[in-house]
Amino acid sequence: MMEQIEENTAVFASPASAFVRVVTAHYMDLIGTIYAMIIADTDGVEEERIAVTNPTDPYGFSPEIRQWFLDNPEFVIGPYVPPPEPTPDELRALMPALPRLTFRNRFKAAGMTTAVINSAIASIDDESIQEDMQIAWEDTQSFGRLDPFVIMVATYAVKTPEQIDTIWTA
Repeated sequence: MMEQIEENTAVFASPASAFVRVVTAHYMDLIGTIYAMIIADTDGVEEERIAVTNPTDPYGFSPEIRQWFLDNPEFVIGPYVPPPEPTPDELRALMPALPRLTFRNRFKAAGMTTAVINSAIASIDDESIQEDMQIAWEDTQSFGRLDPFVIMVATYAVKTPEQIDTIWTA
């Protein structure tokens, strides 16, 4: 059971006992794979999902979504538009955390020795933040690229974000 409720929006009951609202749809390739942004409502809880349906997929929402598109050719399926390139900070957020020993050795190789790190911590005026950074330095077992401690030491050592990135990409 499917119906169009407004332009470029479709609602139907799926075999998974959820109501699905298709918000947008775009072709992904020449064989007819469709990438759709859907809102699935299961037991009154709405969740935004991505649905990818291709002509040979018999599972999940795919058959009903595909059939709905076939039955409603007036629904606009746009051309595939690739997502924007991730920003440098989005890429940094994806960098895996470094184990403590690896982090310390790479920081030292980049000129951020134990003495530099201790000086960076000592230079913090706010005693509470200074203690937080000391705890991070002494007790953290792995360090993420965007951890406040890493950013604080890099700033103190006058390192650019790109210089710090190389510690994670070495």
